Parts: sequence; structure tokens; C-alpha cells
Amino acid sequence: DTIRLDQNRFRVFVACKGKKYGSYINDRATTEQGFTETHADNDGEGSLIENGAGVIEDLYRNETNVISENAGDEILKETGFDTHTKWDTTGVCDDTGGKAEWTFAAGALNGALTQTDVDRASRGNSLSRYRFVFSLTITTLPDGNSLLKIDGSLFADNDVTLVAAADWATLGVGTHSIAVEFASGPTATISSFKVELVETSATQGQFDIDDVSLKEVTIFDLDSFNIASNDLSTTALSFAIVEQVDSDALIDDILKTLGSINYYNNADQIKMRTYVAGDGFGVSGNDKPAAEDIWEFDPGTTFIIVAGENDKLDFDESGGELTATISAGSYTGDALATEINTQMDSAGADFTVTYSSSTGKFTIADDAGNVSLDWATGTNAATTIGRTIGFDINADDVSATSHTSNFPVWENSFLEHPIAEQGGFLLRKSQDPIFTDITVNYFKSNQTGSYQATSNDTDTTAHSKSLPLTVKNDYSRDQTTGEFQRDFLLARLFKKFYHGIVVGPDADISGLGVEEWDFINLRHPVAAGIFGAGETTQKWLLLIESLNLGSLTMTIDAEES
Repeated sequence: DTIRLDQNRFRVFVACKGKKYGSYINDRATTEQGFTETHADNDGEGSLIENGAGVIEDLYRNETNVISENAGDEILKETGFDTHTKWDTTGVCDDTGGKAEWTFAAGALNGALTQTDVDRASRGNSLSRYRFVFSLTITTLPDGNSLLKIDGSLFADNDVTLVAAADWATLGVGTHSIAVEFASGPTATISSFKVELVETSATQGQFDIDDVSLKEVTIFDLDSFNIASNDLSTTALSFAIVEQVDSDALIDDILKTLGSINYYNNADQIKMRTYVAGDGFGVSGNDKPAAEDIWEFDPGTTFIIVAGENDKLDFDESGGELTATISAGSYTGDALATEINTQMDSAGADFTVTYSSSTGKFTIADDAGNVSLDWATGTNAATTIGRTIGFDINADDVSATSHTSNFPVWENSFLEHPIAEQGGFLLRKSQDPIFTDITVNYFKSNQTGSYQATSNDTDTTAHSKSLPLTVKNDYSRDQTTGEFQRDFLLARLFKKFYHGIVVGPDADISGLGVEEWDFINLRHPVAAGIFGAGETTQKWLLLIESLNLGSLTMTIDAEES
């Protein structure tokens, strides 16, 4: 019988748990690659991703293009098999037809494809992460216990399964793209890279691989994700990707829920940091420079209300402005909601104020009608509690039965930290103006237009990479002037440059407690390590400090010293 369904009325509902880990989660223990902590889901390929750090890493790997855009150089030669002088084959494997092909013959399907260390484009690195990608075309399904793998006794640290015996039928006849990630072994630089099929019970099979690629994965600071996985453990997350979305609209929201941040470290790797209450500032947790060298903000573990600073809430129930005064003290989210509820009830009618620990937002509801929250125009706008509980205080919330915070806020959260960036983490690196190789071309010829003299110098003491910059001085013919210009530029540009913004009711110059040209130490319990290994004792020369009274934002510029 034929069943006709009206597509406008018929709905199909599915329930899904989430995604599974790929091969990248394997070999993530302290015994691998010098990791300081073992990932909470180490060797969990194929298992459900429930750990918050695992969710973030998988989004980067599979929902963005950071892997393809930031992988290292190709280390194999003859990746398309147009020529095959750099490859060796054994058994039934044959690489003479523009591909590497295995065909069952003489009762066996065993065969191997090998490229030695001296034949590769690069020997690669030992104890590093690599991604192997290839095109697999199956003509006849291999049966029995046929296993296609990377040999773990050579380049790879352990055997890496490419196609398990049970997966041939799942893949089916046709062409497939396969990608795996694995750790290289301690002798990888002097070992061959070998792909082989091993079996003892096959009766058939024909397949080939082509367009192979082996590149080092350098985009992640994997140790930081291992550490974060243990700090976060299992975290309940629920979201759906149904259309193209910017990374900050998805990943950053999840990071805020996790109380974590991502940033690029000095090696241009994505690093993850999770704030854990009680984290110390130094590597040891208690290593602190002298007090006069520190600009130190310790994030509050509770919501703090200070009399005369953030203790007022002006509101209107259509009968004129009313004010609730919140008692000074330290509160959890629920306790602060109860206190706001009590004080608004005392000043007006009946209210219900709640706090959601999952969303980080407060909701203020009028049980008797509508209420407006006068953040910007209220008598006490200068000391409003609005920013503390996540409301945008640049404008009033007009009359409605309830109002919910614009931004999430949590106790024990870096979001309360005054120098935490609120703009989120985008997959775009800021390009610091750092140059370590300066050339000044001077004494321009009126006849030829070319420069008749040049002066060059380098300084890689602060940044090992060669970062060249060429400048022109058309009108000077003096060597000393050219060298002076060169030295001046090199001295100003070879170092890192710090730019930070402090937001909050106390963001004023006197609150910083230092003046321009003072030496200070800048550290942050969440972004620890962003300035390199010497951060705990690093000095910065304060160059500029400015204050925007409209947004209560203070900006400082400091040069690494």
C-alpha cells in the first residue's frame, strides 16, 4: 500500500545525546608528549563527549576550519602516487597505478605501504601530534579480520586503526575520506611511516588509498585542554547548531557557562584556561613579587554589595520612582536574589526575584502588574546594582511584568573579574606590532629612484622568530641618521605590547595606584601564562593610562621591560 504524508503537517522528532570523540582523544596521558595531566577522557575514541573541555575542543576541530588552516607542513612525498619512487610496498599492495592498491591474491590480503625517514619531505618530530588524511576507495569489501592500520612500532607511538574489521561493511563499496590523529613515537624522526593491512582469515577484498597527507597538528595547547578537562569534569551542556554561526556566538557562550576562556598563547596555539576558586597567581600558587610591583585583582567568590557604590535599585510601578536599598555584604546568587526581593517588597508591591545558576541571570518580576527598572534615569543611577546583576545600565528597562539580565554573571566566575575581556574569543588572532628585523633604506637617488644606502639590524632576544620590517628615509644620506632611526624602531618594536581595559564602578586612575613610567607586574588568575613563562616576575613599563567617564572604562598601555 502507498501512504501519503502531508509534509506541512507531518513532523518527525528525534532525541540525540551528542557527538562522539574522534581519534584525537587517544594518547592524552601524562606518559605521552610530556603532558602534565591526563585528559579525563583519555583513550575514549568513540565515546560520548560530555566533558566541557572535550566539547570545546571538538567544536574547534569539527565545526571550524582551524585544523585545515593551521596544520603544519606536509611531511610525506608523492602524496598522489603520480610517481612512487619514495614508496616501498610488500605483500599484495601495489603503488604503480597512480594509487596504493590492495587486491586479495593467493589466499591473502596482507600488504604494506612504507615511506622511510630519508625519503620523506621532512623527518617530522618525535612525541608530537599528527593528522593522517587519505581517500579510501573500496571495490570489494574485505572480510574476516582484515585490519588497516598505521604501524605503531615505527613513526607512530602505538598502532593507529584506520579501518577496523567490523567497519568495512559499515563504510560500504565506494569512496570515503578518512582522517585520524595520533601521537608520534620517541624515535619518529628516524623511523619509517608504514600503513599496512593485516589479516589471518580474509577470503576477499580490493581497495585503494590515494591523496594521502601527514601533517603535524600544532594549533592546540593540548596540555591546557587536559588540565581543563579535570577541572570541569562532566558538565551538562545543551545546544544545537542549525545554521552557520560565528564562533563567539556559540563557543564563547559555552565557555562562559564553563567559567573558562580561550586565547592564543605565545606559540600561536589555542589554549584553554578554567578558573578554579583558590588558584594562586604564581606557578607554585604562592609565588608573589613585592607588593609595590604588583597590580593584582583577586576575583570575588561571591557577589559583593558595597554601600554607596552598587546598593541601589530605582524602579517605577507607574506611581512614581521607588528605591530599594540592598544591604551591604557578600552574597551567593540565590541569597542576593532573596535580598533584592525583600527590599523591593519593602519599597513597593509584591515582587518575585530569582537567580538561575545555569544561565547566570537574574529575573525581576512584578506579581501585581508592570514595573520599569530605571538604570539610566533613576535618582541613584550612579550607585545602581544593575551592572552587578548583569543588566545593561545604559538604558532603562521599560514597563513590563518581568525583566531578565542582559548578561550572565556567576559567583566563583572570572566574569566578575575587572580585567576579563567581555567581547569573547574569536578565531582571529590579534596581530601585535612586533618586528625583530629592521631595515632602513635611505639616500634616495633623484635620477634612478633607488636607495643608495641601507642599514639593517636584528634583535630576537624577546621573540625568536624573524619578523622583518623595511622603512624608507628618502631625504637622509647620513649613515648615523639611518642607524639611529633603525635602532630607535628596533628598540620600540621588538617587544610584546600589553593593552588592557578595566571596567567597573571603581575604574579610575587613582584606583590603579601607579603613575605613568612606573614599573608594574600584571597577572590574572584566569589568563595566567598568556605573557609567557616569566609572567610571575615580569615587569612592564606603564606608558599610557586613560579614563572614559561615560563608560567607566580605564585603558592602560604598558611595554614589556
